[in-house]
Amino acid sequence: MFFEESHNSTLVPSMEVQKIMSYSELPVGWDYGVGSAPSVLTIDRAIEIYEKFSQLGFGVDSTPMTNGGITLTFDKGIFFVDVIINPENIYDIREEEGIGVDYNITNQESNVTLERIEEILNATIQKCLLLEPSISENTLQASEDFKATALIITETEYLSSTESVPYITPVQSANT
Repeated sequence: MFFEESHNSTLVPSMEVQKIMSYSELPVGWDYGVGSAPSVLTIDRAIEIYEKFSQLGFGVDSTPMTNGGITLTFDKGIFFVDVIINPENIYDIREEEGIGVDYNITNQESNVTLERIEEILNATIQKCLLLEPSISENTLQASEDFKATALIITETEYLSSTESVPYITPVQSANT
């Protein structure tokens, strides 16, 4: 999972591990004049946490921080857990529930242990399992809402453009 086989049968780090490793190449001032690259120790800790917890079924994304830290965002459904690896190698946690701008911060903790991170991620998986049918229903409803919106936009665009588009008579199939 963390290493993928290349065309010449050697193992290479997964895409996310490669991304985390690439943060060491960030130049000083990489973020609009501020920002420093994470240390080798911070990168190693981020990879360690990624490798340990990405197997739980989360999507995972990493982001460098301007202070030299790295944030790993574990997401599943409407639940997001940010594990912040600070340059001092202190871990902070931030839990969110919701999508886009419609979310709530449900928990924030500073100076947590790897054991606490594991507890929080396991509890998040349990919440997902309990809410899975409603998450699927909400996703389906959002998909249906999108289709209706797309139909309305298409119809409006068609109606507003009928003067400049010649009318084409629909061809009926032999089956009708």
